[in-house]
Amino acid sequence: MTFEELIALAQQKTPKDFDYHWLGTFVRNLPFHDLNWENKLPPLESEREYARNILTLDPFEIVLLHWPAGVESAVHLHEGFWGYVLCLEGVVENVAYALDEARLSESSLVKAYPGGILPEPDGTIHKIRNGSSTDRLVTLHFYFPALDNLSGLRLYDLAQGSIMTLNDLAPSASLELPQNNYKTVAHKAFTFDSGDVHSSHELVPILPKPGESEITKLIQQYYNEQATVYDTQDELNRNRNAYTLGVNQLIADGLRSLNAETPLHHMLHVACGTGRRALEIAKSSGLTYEIHGLDMSVEMTEIARNRGLQVTCGHVLEDEPPAGPSSYDAIAFLYAYGHLSSAEARRSTLERLHHWLKPGGVLFFDAFDIDNPNEWGAQAKSLHMDFQLDTQGYERGDVFYRRRGGEALAFLHYSNESALVTLLEAVGFDVVRMERVGYAISPGELVKEGGNWFMQVRKRTI
Repeated sequence: MTFEELIALAQQKTPKDFDYHWLGTFVRNLPFHDLNWENKLPPLESEREYARNILTLDPFEIVLLHWPAGVESAVHLHEGFWGYVLCLEGVVENVAYALDEARLSESSLVKAYPGGILPEPDGTIHKIRNGSSTDRLVTLHFYFPALDNLSGLRLYDLAQGSIMTLNDLAPSASLELPQNNYKTVAHKAFTFDSGDVHSSHELVPILPKPGESEITKLIQQYYNEQATVYDTQDELNRNRNAYTLGVNQLIADGLRSLNAETPLHHMLHVACGTGRRALEIAKSSGLTYEIHGLDMSVEMTEIARNRGLQVTCGHVLEDEPPAGPSSYDAIAFLYAYGHLSSAEARRSTLERLHHWLKPGGVLFFDAFDIDNPNEWGAQAKSLHMDFQLDTQGYERGDVFYRRRGGEALAFLHYSNESALVTLLEAVGFDVVRMERVGYAISPGELVKEGGNWFMQVRKRTI
């Protein structure tokens, strides 16, 4: 598709009273892979500024942007106009901000790859940057009402606390333009709050949502990156340490109860990581049984083997544990249910765990609760709505995150109580125990509200 064909399509299909949501549907239905944009790409006049090529202003603005490596726009306000950004090449990083009176703070970071679409509703305060330090970025923007120039666009200088309003001479939303490109400059007009830099992790949604195999690779990279320091980081994180110890104790109690009915011989830890928790649980239970492990991180598997565990390096949906089907009295699946990237994968995994258990065997696992006000569930719901993630392949409750200072991304899915119970019963489990365990508040303790779900379920004997 040429841009001439795209413009003709827009003029033919756009209703007279179209709105923000209609425009989003139009953009999502474009065959971006077939869009011929190279001959319309504006040349760069500087390696420090992006270039714009306005293709049309009717019936809405379509503008093609060319971004040098590492270049970003200034933080700016969309006031009185709205639209969408389609990534054509490279990686877009969209940093959104919230303004509370005269206090500006960062609210989200979203990455878009080719085919990813960033919504920009009226009132958006954000900046766009090229997420690569070596490669160019190409984006296609759709705005209404059309802007034939940038006059009136307000920029926020985070370092100085100044608000700079562009005039019609400004070629881009930049703080480094000649002074005659600004209509007004208001000094000390706001303060910038850099946010909770002490939190260990941050959310980074990816658009569109990658496929399951790519998400698996991301999670492998995430844990391989942290393998040698993972246990130390757990111990230094007071909440995480208390939470894992609390869950470990619940499992140890459950194993003793199970052993009182039928002697415990074999236990499997799926997503066993470094094996540390498997050994802690065994010690806390006071029982002697054979421990097997399954984990997809090569580095973590090696650490677990060095601790004396019999571990298979592989994926729960592709590989078999050491003892095979119907061999295990108990299985633990800890801090990993949320890493399963789709409803189909979650059901298939539970079916596999069910297959590996003996009749009457017990599965222990924990799950992140989307309704927990003290965790990322609320942010997951907000991001899902704000960035129309359902149109980008996301299920409600999906998030991507990374450790602050790290590069590797990981994935989590937040569930709710009814979905968990319904799925477990459909697979063939009976719920023995379902508790909330505190994490951010009252970590490791049983709580009535908030916390993560702890599940103890039994494979039906009939």
